[in-house]
Amino acid sequence: MGDLDKLSWPVSRVGEALEALARTGDLAPRSVEVPPPPHSLARDGAEGLGRWIEATAGSLGFEAEPVDVPYAEVERLVRSAGPALLRLPGAGEPHFLALLSGRRRAVSILGPDHLLHRLRPDVICRALCHELEQLHRAQVGQLLGAAKVPKRRQARARVAILHERLSPVRLDGGWLLRLPPGASIWRQVRQARLPRHLLGLLGAHTVQYFLALLAWWLVGRGALEGRLDQGWLLAWALILLTTVPFRLLTTWSQGVLAIGAGGLLKQRLLYGVLRLE
Repeated sequence: MGDLDKLSWPVSRVGEALEALARTGDLAPRSVEVPPPPHSLARDGAEGLGRWIEATAGSLGFEAEPVDVPYAEVERLVRSAGPALLRLPGAGEPHFLALLSGRRRAVSILGPDHLLHRLRPDVICRALCHELEQLHRAQVGQLLGAAKVPKRRQARARVAILHERLSPVRLDGGWLLRLPPGASIWRQVRQARLPRHLLGLLGAHTVQYFLALLAWWLVGRGALEGRLDQGWLLAWALILLTTVPFRLLTTWSQGVLAIGAGGLLKQRLLYGVLRLE
């Protein structure tokens, strides 16, 4: 929690956090002066804070989409939401985490020093769920004591009971930062990382065909020279076996590219339809 306090942005710098997160997250914000948030923003509650953040994001040329998630999906949000602005629960002045990107073992956070920091996802999940869990922790502890659960098993049992009891409860996750639907198609393609998947598809496809040609060249050469011994057959089999992971990578890249491009096309079509008179 102490590390998160150092890496979080206070509400007085939330406009600066939005701009810095957009620049680092490839949202290409407009070069406009972001006004400082009003002093009453911390007292306006979640609704007033949300309106100010969404309006500021609009002036910078992107969208801040509010999101709330069930307790059971907080970890998935932390790993896949970036770029996003996550509000840390707690009394006093609101604080925010500028989430850039996430992986299974670590997520990237943009700190108030404008440097990237790596954190484990469970650290952020505990901070987001701490207040909600505290409301039920004492009752769960009494239940485990009455059931005479051994101390060495209480931690796992407590996590399982809290997960079962709090799964449908929804938490205010913060705001997802996204390009507007009317942005240029190239910016949206880059944000969806489609060029990277296209290059991966072309590379895996090229290697796969090169290995297949090499395998059949070895067999043909051995057959024409009349010395198709065990070594040549073993090399042929190993090369064919090597093509399997590249074939899987090709199939996976095709699926990701098709889903990403199809989703982007549907989004733009829906945006255009909704703008019709």
